[in-house]
Amino acid sequence: MRVIAVAAVALIHAAATGVTRYDSLGQRQWWTANAIDASCRWAVPVFLMLSGALALDPARREALSAFYRRRLARVGVPLVVWATFYFLWAAMYLGEPLTVAAVRESMVSGLVENHLYFLFVILGLYAVAPLLRRAMGWLPPLAGWLLATFLLILAWSGVPQDYWRANAFTLFAPYVGYFVLGFLLRNLVLTPLRMGLAAVAFVVASATITIGTALRFAAWGASDPRSLALYEYTGSAVILQSIAAFLLIRWLCSRGSAGASPPSIRLLGGAAFGIYLAHRAVLDVVVGWTGDLYAHAAGAAIALQALLAFAGAAALTLLIQRVPYVRRAVG
Repeated sequence: MRVIAVAAVALIHAAATGVTRYDSLGQRQWWTANAIDASCRWAVPVFLMLSGALALDPARREALSAFYRRRLARVGVPLVVWATFYFLWAAMYLGEPLTVAAVRESMVSGLVENHLYFLFVILGLYAVAPLLRRAMGWLPPLAGWLLATFLLILAWSGVPQDYWRANAFTLFAPYVGYFVLGFLLRNLVLTPLRMGLAAVAFVVASATITIGTALRFAAWGASDPRSLALYEYTGSAVILQSIAAFLLIRWLCSRGSAGASPPSIRLLGGAAFGIYLAHRAVLDVVVGWTGDLYAHAAGAAIALQALLAFAGAAALTLLIQRVPYVRRAVG
């Protein structure tokens, strides 16, 4: 699930280049980029649900100090290392201005201008995980489903965002529902009917995001924030798409012998966090090599860029993992 989700993240970031070029890219190429981006919006929510599925299991017994120490080391060290790297990368490779004030503001906001915001989100979720784990242990199943539904509805309605100014410490709040839902979905029986409904839900949600976003761009243009609103992870269509994707990937992963994964998948699964961290820099380089292809064959350009970014980040991560101490930078 980690491998599939991080590959989808690479596709999102490769497709975003085309989506933002609404005014300069041909309609066919723009629609291709929009459709790919819209069909992969589930990637980050699936990461969050998978984290909840693992972290909220009441059967896992560990002291609070051990829980927080392990999670802080796994996420906190990479946060410091990669935030530093991307600040320097933006200044030295992308030519963006680098000032103390800009760095401070970026860190306080939770690095929302790039993909590292995910680390602040997961740290916040880990902070409340022990409380949620205990709740999952004593709540009856129906109450757990009602809690997850209530939290997702709150996020969809924008309540956490309205009452808590988004910053590094509150970014996680809208995603607690996904975290709880992941634990509930991990044990849901995958019947043929449920899988059929999940497949239909995924197609309908993806089509809704794709077509709805196109209509919004046509009405408001590329510069209006409302044009990208359907891409939001807390939107109803993305929530539906993400639940469906989680179940479909669970079903796909269970098709092998006793659910066993091939060695290559286990290797990449262990590197998925590092791939997520490193792929944006690799993608920046790859885009410079394949930029001309985008205007003529957006689908091919997106696939090539995502593949090279994934492969390059995987190679870098696997190399880093072999170096003592330094390997902590990739979790």
